[in-house]
Amino acid sequence: MEARGSFNLDTLLHTKFTDTELFSEAANHKRKYGYYCDAPFKSKKYVDYWQEQKDRCLNGFTNPKTGVKITGYHYFFLNFKKLQILTDTSKDTIESDRMEDFPRFWAIHFHFLWAVEEAKRAGKHLCLLKPRGTGFSELFSSMGARDYTLKEKWRSFYFVSNEGFL
Repeated sequence: MEARGSFNLDTLLHTKFTDTELFSEAANHKRKYGYYCDAPFKSKKYVDYWQEQKDRCLNGFTNPKTGVKITGYHYFFLNFKKLQILTDTSKDTIESDRMEDFPRFWAIHFHFLWAVEEAKRAGKHLCLLKPRGTGFSELFSSMGARDYTLKEKWRSFYFVSNEGFL
């Protein structure tokens, strides 16, 4: 048994994720039909749908096929944050084509966001060392957007050392 807060490299490196598209059910519907919910505005079905989405964004979502749970931050990121995605990584060029789309599931985001949850529960801070190009700027912006949108009287602040990164 691991000590609370310890890092399990084996879990990080050997966890196999399957059926991850089920984490992005709302995004997949929006991508396919152009909207999230087909119910009339303010109808019971509409209100229930958005209440369920809010609950998933705040409390997380469990994949019905695998039992794997993602955090609320992760659910919000996968279903409500669009970003620039590389469209063709097979080209042997410096420049890449990009299109706006919902993010794909990445294991590194899964593990990081669970570390965030654990740190919050323990009343601790978290430090991250990561490579460039792994989507963390977009992930962090979605965390603030989720809290600002779904929590009453919430404020989100972002600080950078170089104005060019704003």
